[in-house]
Amino acid sequence: EITVKWAGSHPDNPLVKVILRPGMQMQYLTTHEPDDAQMECAIAAMQTVLAREEAEAARATDATEAIAAS
Repeated sequence: EITVKWAGSHPDNPLVKVILRPGMQMQYLTTHEPDDAQMECAIAAMQTVLAREEAEAARATDATEAIAAS
């Protein structure tokens, strides 16, 4: 953590570039833009989460109204 903070505050330092290079190369190799199938899966998952959150919020509102009415 200390190294990351120090490196972030000294991005032009040649030593920082040498120290961070292996990690940046690994990140380059292991990350890529998602393909269409991955995007479709992510959208479907988000829609499911949003629907569940809306249902939970509606139940909470109904419960609050029921308590207030009694």
